[in-house]
Amino acid sequence: MNFFEKKYQLFISSTYQDLIIGREEVIKSILSLYHIPIGMEMFSADNSDQWEVIQHTIDNSDYYLLILGHRYGSVTKEGISFTEKEFDYAKSIGIPVLAFIRNHDVATKPEERDIEYDKQEKMRLFREKVSTGAMVDFWKNENELAQKVAIAITKIFSKTPRIGWVRADKAVSPQVSEELAQLSKENRDLKNIVEEFRKRESGLTPNFKMLINNKEQLEIEYKDPTFNHYELITPIDVDDIAEAFDLSGRTPKKIPNSSSNKVIEQYNLKIREFSNDVEKYNNSVKRQEIRVKNNLRTRISIHNIGMKKAKDVYIEISFPEEIMITRERPKKEKKTKPASIPNHPYEIKSSFITLPWSHDTVMHRPEPSNFTIDENLLTIRFDSILHTTQEESQGELYLVFLNKGTFTIPVSFMCEEFTTPELSTFEIIVE
Repeated sequence: MNFFEKKYQLFISSTYQDLIIGREEVIKSILSLYHIPIGMEMFSADNSDQWEVIQHTIDNSDYYLLILGHRYGSVTKEGISFTEKEFDYAKSIGIPVLAFIRNHDVATKPEERDIEYDKQEKMRLFREKVSTGAMVDFWKNENELAQKVAIAITKIFSKTPRIGWVRADKAVSPQVSEELAQLSKENRDLKNIVEEFRKRESGLTPNFKMLINNKEQLEIEYKDPTFNHYELITPIDVDDIAEAFDLSGRTPKKIPNSSSNKVIEQYNLKIREFSNDVEKYNNSVKRQEIRVKNNLRTRISIHNIGMKKAKDVYIEISFPEEIMITRERPKKEKKTKPASIPNHPYEIKSSFITLPWSHDTVMHRPEPSNFTIDENLLTIRFDSILHTTQEESQGELYLVFLNKGTFTIPVSFMCEEFTTPELSTFEIIVE
């Protein structure tokens, strides 16, 4: 049967109001390839339970396509969103899953993000689950999303063919279709084995292996942020402040007493009144502390373990959003508190003297580098790598670990001797 005669049904899962345009563009993209998109907007009203309809539709779909924005969505009686419940069900029945996650730092409208902390946390955990449990790509705008969907589904149709739908006069039995798919897979596997054997026997191509800080797997101990009594904006409790003075060994500007209640009440009232400003400031302080405590100076080594010199070598390493890459080690800087919040009435004066300069602030000429950083994509280039030798990244490079987790990092190797990139992975464990 001609490949183009088979039509696949793709179940589109997402929150709705914040992703209406994105869903429309994806539906158009799928229809332009003559396949069948199906989602909540196509369900008709009947007497069936909503989840039964969704479950039945997923069962009869060939692929499950997940689009994530920045909203967690309505929650089921189990305490998770319908979108997450759909994802879990698709994984449980073994349907191929494609996930497209919107970049976290993309500018959005207020209605496109959750403001409730519990939903933000559930969304963060859901994104982590999806990132480690499915084929994932990231998007910024609706046009880019539609393009990436078109490319991804074309690849998965070829890589993981499904039963699909055909005209009745061209249909074959499911058993025959499954057998043909299995034979096709075996044929591809045999071709790959033969090609790999030919390469090894002829010794005509390089073969690469990547190490980070001379390790084949990176294990990092995550350090939780800690704060002194005044780094975060929090309501004042007189007893807590008195205890903080005793433990700090430093001198307060004022000692709290019973006549201070009015000052404290006014300060706490301001915090409640401008809670959004306070939350934004506290989050920025927490993010900075996480980056300061959880970073690693990094050298990336590329080993040519093949039997031929590699010329014009490019390596692309795609880090997840939980791992930031930067040329400078994150430093702790004093944050400017919101103008809406008055100074802490019992702010502690440090008894330590701050020197006007330190070794870290001495200006120096930046080290030349052979890599570029584009958001979370690191590209390293070498003119050549001799066989059985290695080369290292040049220049200051730091990895900043923003969250715990086990991350599988995609790595792409390309050189003059390759016709297509060679793909590999590197594992980073942050715990």
